Amino acid sequence: MKFTDTASLKIAVSLYTTDIDTAIATYGLINGWDVSEITD
Repeated sequence: MKFTDTASLKIAVSLYTTDIDTAIATYGLINGWDVSEITD
């Protein structure tokens, strides 16, 4: 999953900490997240 802004990343992290199964189904495994475009 490629994230381009902090807000969407925060949503994904929040879901990952509360419902890991849904987070993985929606965003994939956290170690595969591409955050290279987030600069703030």
